[in-house]
Amino acid sequence: MKKFLNIISPVLMVFLFIVAFTNTSFSQRNEKDKSRLREKLNTHKIAFLTDRIDLTEAEAEKFWPIYNVYEEEKKAIKEDKLVEALNADISEKEAEKALTSIMDLRSKELELDKKYLSKFRTVLSASKVVKLIKAEREFKAKMVGKLKNKPMKRER
Repeated sequence: MKKFLNIISPVLMVFLFIVAFTNTSFSQRNEKDKSRLREKLNTHKIAFLTDRIDLTEAEAEKFWPIYNVYEEEKKAIKEDKLVEALNADISEKEAEKALTSIMDLRSKELELDKKYLSKFRTVLSASKVVKLIKAEREFKAKMVGKLKNKPMKRER
């Protein structure tokens, strides 16, 4: 029995090491893929918005730094509360808190939009800001449409 355990123990250790390494490797590759996908999506969004808004080179130079900060702030607000607010199995009391969090989140988003619409107006005409709003909606709809037509990958 001891010989059997002495033989199995190293084999088991190697097996566990391989499993752990493989999971880490898949996880890292998955993060790299997500990062590349985000970059690609962002590049498409920039091209789409630039085209739809019809930005001049001078406007683009001033607009994109402001827009990038806006996107980062918007992302921070959403990530901050939405995940915790929409937890699947919650009590009635937690649901009340979640609803309050969602309303707070929407208020923050509205305030952020107001703040940045004014900033966009410092570098773009009103008509181009309206085109921006329309183009963002078109881009989002286009991406949702692509996702609907794409078969879902199963998570491993």
